Amino acid sequence: MRSFGATNPPYINEDKCLFFQNAGCQVCVDACPEGAIDLKAAAEEMQVKASSVILASGFKAFDPTEKPRFGYRRVPGVITGLELESILRNDNFDSGNGEKKLESVAFIQCVGSRDPKLGHNYCSRVCCGYALRLARLLRHRFPEIMPSMFYMDIQSFDRDFEKRLAAARKEVRLIRAIPSDVRQSSDGRPELVYRGPDEGKVFESFDLVVLSVGIAPDPASGLLAEALGIKPNADAFLGPEGDGMPTDSNGVFVAGAVQGPKSIEEAISHAIRTAGEVASYVNKTDKGEGS
Repeated sequence: MRSFGATNPPYINEDKCLFFQNAGCQVCVDACPEGAIDLKAAAEEMQVKASSVILASGFKAFDPTEKPRFGYRRVPGVITGLELESILRNDNFDSGNGEKKLESVAFIQCVGSRDPKLGHNYCSRVCCGYALRLARLLRHRFPEIMPSMFYMDIQSFDRDFEKRLAAARKEVRLIRAIPSDVRQSSDGRPELVYRGPDEGKVFESFDLVVLSVGIAPDPASGLLAEALGIKPNADAFLGPEGDGMPTDSNGVFVAGAVQGPKSIEEAISHAIRTAGEVASYVNKTDKGEGS
């Protein structure tokens, strides 16, 4: 049996929760039929005994300010794919009017992935898919916008990807080059500097630049690893290389993207297999076959 201390943190964004602004809203409390929400609860430490522990703390989206050459928070008009997703989901995308109407959007791939200098010498597996999806969504909602996608190579990780890629080639301008710099042009728009087919420098301005940020290890996972005696793998994620579940600490398993970059489908599949491994381990432990 494992015994460890745990702190129960308040998983509430106090900056956005109206209760913490003026104590005037408790809609979530009233809506919960189990009475499981206590907005006044304080953090507490608990001792838990368990035959096994599963780490499924996920990942952290790469912070593009660590790659300043891509202009995030330095050049107006540069956002991340996650920010564009939120804008479109909330119907807050403004294609502009008159002379300021958006006509060109550039997607830059592998921001924070496949980068040995950052220690992220791996593919994040999801960026090509979500960038193409967002680019095509923009084109469908706003036919006047021409999306361009700058990439090293396009990775396919699901059964229907090739069909979607073939359709995307008709709607998205695909450019096999990663810009060396994103700067503000004389007209105020983001300007990309990249190598053209003849290896000459190309300077091209866009109305909007979207950075396809990759998957990075969550720093908080390192604290879990230290507490449970686990060594991070070569890419600083937790658990074994490849797609394994058991760690080098007896009784500790990993599930999902805490072990390495995965799509939603891959994370679910990995978690299901982890559950099977844990069930087998616990069964053996209860019978005195394990340690």
